[in-house]
Amino acid sequence: MNQLAVEVWPFLLTAAVTAVGTYIGAIHKLRIKVAVLEHKVEKAEQRLDRKSTQFDKLQADLADIKADFAEVKGDLKAISQTLNIIKGAKI
Repeated sequence: MNQLAVEVWPFLLTAAVTAVGTYIGAIHKLRIKVAVLEHKVEKAEQRLDRKSTQFDKLQADLADIKADFAEVKGDLKAISQTLNIIKGAKI
């Protein structure tokens, strides 16, 4: 029994060291993946913030354009009413 333990312990020690090394390697690999994914998420958030800012500017520009169209529409309506009054006066 003692002879068997002496012959087997190097294999058991090697297996244990291999298992611990594999476990540590797997954890390290997962940490690297998490770091890479965190970096990608950060980049995506930065792009999203820039796009959001651009979208906000576009919305403001569209609101200005709508206001300008409303003003032009009001002016055209006033001109049309004036023309109708002039036409009515000539007849």
